[in-house]
Amino acid sequence: MTLHSIQLHRSAFTLVELLVVIAIVAMLIGILLPAVTRGRDAAEVSACLSRQRQLLIGVGVYAADYDDDIPRGPRTQASFVAAAFGRADAATEDEVASSVVVSAADAGAYFNAHGVLLNGYLNDRRIMFCPGDDTADPGEELQKIRDLAPPVFSSYVYRNLDQVTAGKLSDLGFNDENIEARALFVDSNSVFESEGDTYRTNHGNDPANIAFRDGHAKSVTNVDNAFSLTAPDYFGWTAIEAAYNRIFISGDAR
Repeated sequence: MTLHSIQLHRSAFTLVELLVVIAIVAMLIGILLPAVTRGRDAAEVSACLSRQRQLLIGVGVYAADYDDDIPRGPRTQASFVAAAFGRADAATEDEVASSVVVSAADAGAYFNAHGVLLNGYLNDRRIMFCPGDDTADPGEELQKIRDLAPPVFSSYVYRNLDQVTAGKLSDLGFNDENIEARALFVDSNSVFESEGDTYRTNHGNDPANIAFRDGHAKSVTNVDNAFSLTAPDYFGWTAIEAAYNRIFISGDAR
């Protein structure tokens, strides 16, 4: 009997086949990555809204303790604010919208604006920071809160008594456009970045989340930077105050 050897052939990809596979993989990555990014961004927006609602809960508890007053910065004279804003009256820090939650004076550090909530009204200080904060380092800011090392900036701008005719949670009154004052927090540009031309933004500067005095928060499209500080707004405190006025008037209208 003749024995025939059986030759086994090992299959392999040709160069053309490999190129086709690589092209397909690249195409799939190109399709999937934007979807993954959109999913991540949507999750950050949702988490941000959740944190704003927790801030509103803190505001509600504070108001219950203080005759319906909203938390605000100290009612001490802020001569630097009066001079910077060109005011003839003795301005107080609670009149100015702010993202500064811990500030400083000769007597030492103190809570400012919604930073008042850090004094027993928030269980988790991370609530002060937007998950979609693009440039700031919440870890660094959190450590500054622990050390009371001012200035400490939140990701959220708080209105204090800016653009209101009353300071009660149940009734903030009206803004300068005679629109009911409703917005309390807005996530927006808040701190000038010293390196390069970058600015601190949340959610890539669009959308913006707004928290309202009635306890709800919503996400809105940031058309024409309505909820942002832009480069010209950093050219003096007067410009910043005007920008904050614009931001909260826009928020009240939503």
